[in-house]
Amino acid sequence: MKSQSLLRPVGVLLLLLVPTLALPINATVVCLPTTWVDILIFFGTNYFAHAATIPSIPGVPWYDNVTWTFIILLLPFSGLGKSFNLIIRHLRSEDSDLQKAVGRGAVAVVTRSRQWEPSVNPEEVYVKLPGNFYESKGGSFARIEIQPGLWQGHFITTAINHNRMKIHGRFKLPERMGYEIAIPTPTALPEYFPVRSTDNRAITLTRSNSHVKMLLSIAQLVYSTITIYRTRGNQLDRYGYAAFGLSVFPYTFMSLVNFICIGLVGEYTHLNLLRTAIMREAEGRGGSFDGAIGSIEGGGRSSDGGIEKVEGGGGPSDGSIEKVEGVGGPSDSSVEKVEAGGGPSDATIEIVEGGGGKGAPVDRFGKLSTGERWTDFTRTELSMEDAGPSGRILVVKVGETTRKFRYFPPTAPTAKPSNDIAPPAYDIFCVSPYSNQNSIPPGGYSIPGRLRTGGWVADMFLTIFPLALILPYVVNFALSGFHERGSTLAERAWLMAWLSSGQLVLIFFMILFSAIPHFAPSSVHPVVFAFFLVIVTIFAIPAVGGFVMVGKMLFEFGTCSLAP
Repeated sequence: MKSQSLLRPVGVLLLLLVPTLALPINATVVCLPTTWVDILIFFGTNYFAHAATIPSIPGVPWYDNVTWTFIILLLPFSGLGKSFNLIIRHLRSEDSDLQKAVGRGAVAVVTRSRQWEPSVNPEEVYVKLPGNFYESKGGSFARIEIQPGLWQGHFITTAINHNRMKIHGRFKLPERMGYEIAIPTPTALPEYFPVRSTDNRAITLTRSNSHVKMLLSIAQLVYSTITIYRTRGNQLDRYGYAAFGLSVFPYTFMSLVNFICIGLVGEYTHLNLLRTAIMREAEGRGGSFDGAIGSIEGGGRSSDGGIEKVEGGGGPSDGSIEKVEGVGGPSDSSVEKVEAGGGPSDATIEIVEGGGGKGAPVDRFGKLSTGERWTDFTRTELSMEDAGPSGRILVVKVGETTRKFRYFPPTAPTAKPSNDIAPPAYDIFCVSPYSNQNSIPPGGYSIPGRLRTGGWVADMFLTIFPLALILPYVVNFALSGFHERGSTLAERAWLMAWLSSGQLVLIFFMILFSAIPHFAPSSVHPVVFAFFLVIVTIFAIPAVGGFVMVGKMLFEFGTCSLAP
């Protein structure tokens, strides 16, 4: 099915493109003085039209898409990492609508923020207890710490400003209780949400294959191909490998990639909220979430009664996780066998149920192979009591054991105050921001660390780099032979700097989208955005210089058309 859906848009493109390229073209051209209208037409059809074909980011405000469009207009290869990322994630994900939407970044979850605190009413919360919990005495200090959503440099969730986003349905977060909306990382979500359960696989979500963008991609692809073809002759004789018509090729290549991406992956206008355990907790505190999708219970297990087999993608990063029987609680016993095959890096990982470090899966490189060591979390009942002027009391109940601590709020200073009185020592109770469990739920699964990103990153490197880094120079050499002809040093320098800077920024965006697949300028931390802006500005300088050189050469050369 995946191959058929991929061939459909490519087949339509070939049906339209091959007859066009097969037409007899008269090599005789007529050149007239260039006007500003001619320059606008050239720039619009060869550059600006490409920018209108890029896949949009689900749910973001209009100015995010405008910002992204402007960046890709200057640096066309910057969108290559994004589009290939979407295509590969789509092909490697399973066939359910929910998992396709997760891979596209069109799903959001409710998470605990750093300001989260226990309720005054007892709640079931899975916590990493301090080592001295059972020996601790009453009256000592304690605080709640939200574990960072980061695993071996990989973001588990990324918080967003939900007031700016378009989210399906109507929702209300509990006020001032430490909850926020975040985008989950596709490879980490199955560890805490049963994406493979019967109910969740049956979810139907709508997506759009924008026919307008697909038609624009075809039109831009055909027009820019003709522009490159018409570079032959007087233009190459005058400017050599700096001919302005050759600058169109990166945009032609990206229009083809965008056409495949939109036709295959599609677009989502809104984010869909996923009904997770943390959302259920937020509802218990007065939150409401109309229109949320999915079920944390999942409607039962799969037919074999366990976690279904996880197949890795093709190539050297192939992997499979055999099913786990009887996962569902702290007392469950389970053995999980992970096989990673396809090359010299073959490894077998066995996960045996147990507490603490012994139950944590470790591969032969000594790295944890799951995003969390779930057995480290203990089922507790947390609540808060008012202690009057002296503060609040944190009540932690584990089975029949109850301990009370003087609560140290998350906003309290941890550094030594100015009066040289050191803050009190305190115990730390760690809570997950995105899950409330101590085992992977039935219908969920875990992907070992090397298989989380290794497979699709390898796919991207094997497909993108040979095409993006070599093909532009192959086309240039085939047409110009890399002869300078009458071009100036400035023309050659700016045009080549424009091309090479676009290829270099491709590496930056590949790294960016591997860490934050759902990256949108307004949804990231200001420091990340500032760094992103600096990088884009630096790489945009050659692009601006390239545009200026193209306009200059157009005025000098004139506007050419085929002779009647």
